[in-house]
Amino acid sequence: MDYYAINALRENHAGWALLRAQNAPLAVSFFMAAFTVPNQRNLGRQQLIDSLDDVLFGLRDAYGDDKFPRQASEYLDDWAAPERAWLRKYYVQGQDEPRYDLTAAAEDVVRWVESLRGRDFVATQSRLTSIFAVLERLVQQSETDPEVRLKELQNQRDGIDAEMQRIRDGNVRVMTAPEALDHFQQLTALAKDLLSDFREVEQNFRKLDRQVREQIATWNGTQGELLESIFANQQDISRSLQGRTFQGFWDYLMSPESRRKLQELLQRATQIEALAHTENLHAVVNLHQDWLPAVEQT
Repeated sequence: MDYYAINALRENHAGWALLRAQNAPLAVSFFMAAFTVPNQRNLGRQQLIDSLDDVLFGLRDAYGDDKFPRQASEYLDDWAAPERAWLRKYYVQGQDEPRYDLTAAAEDVVRWVESLRGRDFVATQSRLTSIFAVLERLVQQSETDPEVRLKELQNQRDGIDAEMQRIRDGNVRVMTAPEALDHFQQLTALAKDLLSDFREVEQNFRKLDRQVREQIATWNGTQGELLESIFANQQDISRSLQGRTFQGFWDYLMSPESRRKLQELLQRATQIEALAHTENLHAVVNLHQDWLPAVEQT
């Protein structure tokens, strides 16, 4: 990215506009409280207005009524306006009340502002082990030589046999409290990243959807040619890198065996003694429930 690209972002990007906005502290802090901290999406208008009313009441009590003179509903409409694009406003079929979600640009700003505060405990070991695990899987599953694959599997089996023997001998190694906290923090961070990714994927798919709708609105050919073009476009989306990785995630999440295993692991994680006093520990039990509505909607 050069000077011109960065300057174009400064002038046109919704996230940069949010950082420059006069009421940015109000907007960003409210987005945190309503969406990112509780890890929620797709909230109703009245729920958000009530929450924002409470925030505004406290701020006016501290700074005076002139500090934030507008009604909560007005702030909400302003943040969801096309020229702002910090919130996405939409309707669900069969419901009259509009719903709201953070846009990908607004969430990027929220996460960046959160990062400025710093962290008391920074996960490093779990990140390193995750890098090794991903790297090993990448290399091993891309290997085409059968002999190499068999040798790697044999090494894994030898390692498992050795570990089993150590356990039989009474040498059971358990994670220390710092290691457990390290991995738990990495788990929750990855879960938030995944929910954030859904917002961006949805945004990419909505762009493609708008392109198809514009094509329909301006089409001059026959209906058959239009349908052929639309179906080809849909196949292109499905065959794209984005479409294929999303389909793979969907297939994995919809597998009853995968969901059962995930639920079991999450439940066992909450019973780890070293994590007993960790904040929001039991929230991880329903981690996958945050993903399902997002994936189904996408």
